[in-house]
Amino acid sequence: VGSGELWSVRTNESLPAEVRAAAVPCENADRPVGQWNAFDIVVKGDRITVINNGIVVIDNAYYPGLDVKGPIGLQHHGGINPQTGKLMGASSLVQFRNIWIKEL
Repeated sequence: VGSGELWSVRTNESLPAEVRAAAVPCENADRPVGQWNAFDIVVKGDRITVINNGIVVIDNAYYPGLDVKGPIGLQHHGGINPQTGKLMGASSLVQFRNIWIKEL
């Protein structure tokens, strides 16, 4: 559907369907390959809102068991073709810039 998914919530089959559905972006707000995407991710307690390029794609989703302290990780599921050793398409290359963390 687009970027911003809360993967560990969506794939957790022990959670109710409505909780898992809220972890999937409601629309694809991604820019074309080669252009920067801008994300605002707001976490308040066990609730997360994801704004992708100015569009709310996840609105106040419940994230059960979310740690209130600890490291912040940036994750991407791209990869390298094991046979060629090269990136598997343009979407496999991910770069990050201008990352700010602000306590609310």
